[in-house]
Amino acid sequence: MIVKDLVLKAINDFHSFIEEYEKIEDITFGDDGYEDFFINTYSLLEKMSCIEPKDTGFVILGCKYIDEFDENGEMVFQTKAYKKYNLDQFSGYDDVAKMEKDNMTTEDKIEFMANHPLPISYAYEMTSWDEVLGMEINEDNLAKFSVWEMLSDILYEMTFFGDEEDMMEQKNELNKMVDEIENMTEEDIADRLVDVAHFFDDVVDKYTDQEWEKKCEHYRNIAFENWLLNYTMLSSIIK
Repeated sequence: MIVKDLVLKAINDFHSFIEEYEKIEDITFGDDGYEDFFINTYSLLEKMSCIEPKDTGFVILGCKYIDEFDENGEMVFQTKAYKKYNLDQFSGYDDVAKMEKDNMTTEDKIEFMANHPLPISYAYEMTSWDEVLGMEINEDNLAKFSVWEMLSDILYEMTFFGDEEDMMEQKNELNKMVDEIENMTEEDIADRLVDVAHFFDDVVDKYTDQEWEKKCEHYRNIAFENWLLNYTMLSSIIK
């Protein structure tokens, strides 16, 4: 199964897509603006159905993570792309099941993640649509969520910058910036680039040292919990 199969399924059963999307986003078809939204979504799906998918050796997997910016720790669903080769080489870690996370310090957790790398995931909002439509969907992973939940996030990623032409324009601009930076002289770098540490000065100044350390520890612990969620998801599809 590939992404295009999900697109075709949504077209053939668009009523179910609407119903599921309403549940996910807590909206109804008749709400202001949403009737046009669904009409435009159907048109978008039809446009995608006419694109010939291209196989690039990637698979899209979905997982629920803790939103580190939500005070209540709300769970959010996200899809990411993985190289199939990297997933095939991943066999998991025997010591994860034996881990006693309640007895681990934050430093222990950070070290554990560093010593147990997971397959690299990739954002794909700047990937051409034919390549995204050709990415595989793992059916074991899909079974844990709804088709519509998976497809909704994929469409969000694909249209993050607008249509494909808008995306390519943004991608070309980014590539120009990268080329410009790579060709900078040392003098250019000294004159034009700013130490990233300065971007945090205003943020850090709002907190006492103790408050800032507490906030950093909070984010590190969430990073570890999300590592566990990601590991559990990846382990579930290992053959």
